[in-house]
Amino acid sequence: MNIEILGRELGKEVQEILKKQLPNTRICFYESNNEYVMLYQEQHNEICCVFQSGRAADELMNKGFRTLSCGFSSYDTLVMSSSTMEKAVVSLQRRIYTLSGQMLEPADYLIDKRNDYSDTALLFSVAVLLLLDCGKPMFYF
Repeated sequence: MNIEILGRELGKEVQEILKKQLPNTRICFYESNNEYVMLYQEQHNEICCVFQSGRAADELMNKGFRTLSCGFSSYDTLVMSSSTMEKAVVSLQRRIYTLSGQMLEPADYLIDKRNDYSDTALLFSVAVLLLLDCGKPMFYF
């Protein structure tokens, strides 16, 4: 499994979070005007992209990649439903399939915030972890 993170500040935060959560995974960061994460699964020759609505969405969907949208609207598959200084709740609004083929039904995931990461970086990180079958009822970031 290879993970490529494209972006600026958001990308750096996501890279930092994922390196702590997935210490044995190859994670690369590239400067880009678009903010998204690409997961490459060589075993099944599959690419999955995690993105926030905007320019990246059109580009990725037109290439035919499997996608998961993150954000703060009802159109997004994974949303930040609430957030305080110490805790946040991320809601999976639609059924998704992980990269291993496991089906995840809509559910809420609690985040215990231990660092000062942006809500968007936390959201992207949870998306990647869910797609990699590393989901759990509570995340500690």
